[in-house]
Amino acid sequence: MDNQIIINKLKHICFKEKKFYAQNFKERHYQIWTKKGFTVSLEKDESVIFDEIVKEVFSDPIIHQNYSVNDVEKSLQEIISKILKGPRKKREEKIKNEVDLFFQSLSANINDWVFIFPIENLKLSIRQLKINDVILYRFNRYRTKKYLEMVRSNLDQNKYYKNKDNVKSQLINQIQKYTVSVKGKDFYTSAGK
Repeated sequence: MDNQIIINKLKHICFKEKKFYAQNFKERHYQIWTKKGFTVSLEKDESVIFDEIVKEVFSDPIIHQNYSVNDVEKSLQEIISKILKGPRKKREEKIKNEVDLFFQSLSANINDWVFIFPIENLKLSIRQLKINDVILYRFNRYRTKKYLEMVRSNLDQNKYYKNKDNVKSQLINQIQKYTVSVKGKDFYTSAGK
């Protein structure tokens, strides 16, 4: 993925003189949205460029694996709305800043996946085994504690469980009893992007 291509295409959209056509409005404008209290309409050529920007963003395999097209389109629409809402003389600088912030936010929102699964006949003599992006760990007390803290944190952030400490405790106890603390089994966790 090339940030400069995205910046140049955004410049094409954001610096083009917008004309309002009352007649045949829907035929002339292929994409219309309202974000941040500002309505933007893209004509056919601008809509094609917008789609090319989305395609360029998805040329990065990490973004392709972790985001939907709809998520990226909404983010790009917000960027274009912010840029067009501001003064014309500051648009070029704003485009560069917004593209940098966009990619930083995409990267920040990608988390590692953690899977817990039993492997009965695997014994690790080392602390961890790394295979490409996958790391296998022995599921010891420390990992158990960290995993249960992560579950508690996720439940605390969930609006349905936020004020239900009793329900959260029951769920965590069930997870600990049935998933994490099976006696006689060696559990390994897997982490990776």
